[in-house]
Amino acid sequence: MVDMSRPSSRIPTYQEVQVCYPARAAVPGIPGRVDIHENNGWNGGARSIKPVPAGSYFQVRLPLTAYGVSVGLSDGAFDHSYGHASHALVARPSGITPVEHGRDVAAEQPVGAVVRLVRREGGVRMLVDDVVVYDSAVPVTGKAYGDVTLYSMVDFVDEPIIGAYHETGGTAELSVVTAFAEDAG
Repeated sequence: MVDMSRPSSRIPTYQEVQVCYPARAAVPGIPGRVDIHENNGWNGGARSIKPVPAGSYFQVRLPLTAYGVSVGLSDGAFDHSYGHASHALVARPSGITPVEHGRDVAAEQPVGAVVRLVRREGGVRMLVDDVVVYDSAVPVTGKAYGDVTLYSMVDFVDEPIIGAYHETGGTAELSVVTAFAEDAG
């Protein structure tokens, strides 16, 4: 039994303690900085299994609302950064911009449903809904793969195709060589 009328010797007694620290000399602050890397946000995507040969095209259908989709030709590395593709069409809600290695090379074009990059001997032709939006004089060297880089989790592309491209008298004839279906090798 415990007698609560008498204080116990086991109950701790609290008292305030003031601790003083020795003075230190002031150190100038380091200003804050913002690190910007081309890969911020652009962190998903895919590339074709087979390369896009010269005289062929890489084409995809874009969603109606894309936060950021880059469709282009690259060396095949799984980089998925904005500047990785040597030639690309970048779709945003405001429009589609032709880009080379992450730099805008032409004015923004209206949003379209189908984008196509044609690998030609003297460069790359970029089309949106069968309208030429930019002709690059920079050729693609070595192997080039169809490359898609996505900005947002809701971004995607449909119906990716690698096809043969034949120009005769100012018109182009397209034929499908490879579709990116699950059964395509």
